[in-house]
Amino acid sequence: MPNEIAQAHRLAEKLDARLLAAASATAVLQAWCEEFGIGEGAVIARCSSRIPSADDEMFADEWLGVGAEPRSYRKVRLMRGGVVLSDAENWFLPQRLTADMRAALAETETPFGTVVKALKPTRETILSRICFSPDEKALPDVILEHRALLRDGAGAPLAVVREHYRATLLRTR
Repeated sequence: MPNEIAQAHRLAEKLDARLLAAASATAVLQAWCEEFGIGEGAVIARCSSRIPSADDEMFADEWLGVGAEPRSYRKVRLMRGGVVLSDAENWFLPQRLTADMRAALAETETPFGTVVKALKPTRETILSRICFSPDEKALPDVILEHRALLRDGAGAPLAVVREHYRATLLRTR
């Protein structure tokens, strides 16, 4: 088992590098799942909450500010074909999105990165952490944690995200 965990750790490092290099975590997850045969179809976002806790709001305040500009919250579980890939929390500035984008986030299971793709977003990593070591006895449920600030193509903040990637992403054919 230790050898399998060490292999899983190397695979987690590979996934982490891809996520760090990309503008869209959703696009990375879609390509990763296709490469490793995880689930079927498009990656979707199942919304589980639109109300953050007070502690969570402090995280968003730090990166988006506490000015008069309203923000929205969306907690989702990213899935492909019934396989849970990650859990993500997203605080975004809705007035910086088009009306169609806001409607898509409110009414569909389309991931944020897919919805705002036309804004040419970039990701500024705040935190990247692999949540296990190669010498552990078993894989934890969460293998990676990321926090990132998303900016539009002009560099203005759009959103801040907190993501927890699941061990199901290390499953190979």
